[in-house]
Amino acid sequence: PHRQNSDQAGESTRSSPSVEHSISPAPDIIPSPPIPGDPVPTVDALFDLINQFAKENGFGIVRRNAYSYNGRKIRYSFMCDRFGKPGPSKGAGIRQRKSRKCGCQWKVIAEALEEGRWLLREHDNREHSRHNHGPSLAPSAHLSHRRLNTAVKATIEATSQRVGIRARDVRAVVQEQHPETFLTRKDIYNARALITREKLDGYTPTAALIKLFDEG
Repeated sequence: PHRQNSDQAGESTRSSPSVEHSISPAPDIIPSPPIPGDPVPTVDALFDLINQFAKENGFGIVRRNAYSYNGRKIRYSFMCDRFGKPGPSKGAGIRQRKSRKCGCQWKVIAEALEEGRWLLREHDNREHSRHNHGPSLAPSAHLSHRRLNTAVKATIEATSQRVGIRARDVRAVVQEQHPETFLTRKDIYNARALITREKLDGYTPTAALIKLFDEG
């Protein structure tokens, strides 16, 4: 009997760690924005409002599924930017990029009212009411929180005119002057390229020079 009790105690001792390791904490639940909330004048204003809520709660959104009636947009879906099943990885080697999608089903409906204002409502299907993942560690993980606005674009353009300044230095200036912005160094590269293309009116530098000579 003594040996049996010892064996049982040993078995209990050996089994308890596996039980502990099998229990993993559930991811933090991401809340949904207030629905219906207050009506706003445009769908862009409603998107910015919900995107700000998303930034504060660790996710990003995209606008999809436009629906028109009599030539007028009356409905959109605002969905998690991780909505849908992941596709195959792109690129090769160290440049291989994985899909951000993780099978999340969260989305809400932006709907136009008769008086032209926009309001948020829940999707009829309850499977779209929750995220299947926890909040992100930083807003920079989401493209919707790294969009260029006029003020940030002007700062990038003015700072980039300094001789020899690097993208990371431009990013530091942007973060100092616009602390609400979460651009990455790649975003700075892309923004500088965009500004250059706009200055060249879509031409390559060589083609723009030839065009300048032709006009002269």
